[in-house]
Amino acid sequence: MKKNITAGIDFGNQTCILSIPTDNGVDIILNESSNRRTPSFVGYQEGRRTSGESAQQQQMISISNTITQLKRLVGLQFNSPECQKLIKEVPFQIICLKDGSAGIKLDNNEVLHVEQIVSYYLQSLLEIIKKKYPNIEQIVMTIPPNWTEIQRRSLLNSALISNIKISKLLDTSLASAISYVKIHGDRLPSDKSNAQNVIFVEFGDSSMNVSISKLTKSSIQIMSNVTDNSISGRQFSQILEEYLIEKVIQKYQIDPRGSQRSMIRFKQACEKVKKTLSSNPVVLFEVLSLTNDIDVSMPVKREEFECLIKKLVSQIKEKVEAAIQKAGLTKEEISHVEIIGGSS
Repeated sequence: MKKNITAGIDFGNQTCILSIPTDNGVDIILNESSNRRTPSFVGYQEGRRTSGESAQQQQMISISNTITQLKRLVGLQFNSPECQKLIKEVPFQIICLKDGSAGIKLDNNEVLHVEQIVSYYLQSLLEIIKKKYPNIEQIVMTIPPNWTEIQRRSLLNSALISNIKISKLLDTSLASAISYVKIHGDRLPSDKSNAQNVIFVEFGDSSMNVSISKLTKSSIQIMSNVTDNSISGRQFSQILEEYLIEKVIQKYQIDPRGSQRSMIRFKQACEKVKKTLSSNPVVLFEVLSLTNDIDVSMPVKREEFECLIKKLVSQIKEKVEAAIQKAGLTKEEISHVEIIGGSS
């Protein structure tokens, strides 16, 4: 059997997926907890570093020293609107470094560059891969197509710190097209003159990207890309969180925003409700001992959530139409639409 020396890492804002190509397709590598997705977390506590599942488990013990949102932090400039927005969302301290980039300050006053944090996280991911495939020599990482040169170089610098060889940074739009050709090659034509136009609507935790690819059995041409950071899984979650916070205040006269630990548990419960509503018309939202030993419990209907996100959903159509126009196509020339991504 041919030995594989290149692994793939799908770099997500909430989680990463590790894989390796095989003769029969792609093998998803399970982490130390036997999960397909590894949380994008890095924790610092009492001179120790943890990552992934371990860092997520220690978050409640050391909230301000557990770093999340790694993908959004890569190449982030402190004075950018994205950084100022992120500062309001996370419980750890983001500071301005001498070069104007965003850095992290721990409780012990240690200052870390984002490249240092991401470097350790990548190193831990590679260790997971090497437990099953010790001969791995390099990795391919997927990144958003709208990433700037600064963001791309920042990720490469992180890999360089850990002596990890990244053979290629692969745009998610191209990665999606490659996967589609491998999976659905039998439905694609051989002749380029009959190539099919396929739309990929990718919903991630931090952004939505719409790409259009012209595909045949043996060729891929990316026709257009349209990215919107204001439409993402995180945005849908925040809308639900704000709604449920008001409901909790009305019913229980408590506000979870007064405690970081309460809000982390509240957000986790909201995320679970959001995902479960995809397959159930009614879901019970509940958090035990949210604050002051008060148990919170209330039903949430799918129609309530759909009403809340109606305006946000309407913006998706605009981005899809913009991608079609940018590609110089009409709707009638689109063969298939694929909805993908961690928040799909």
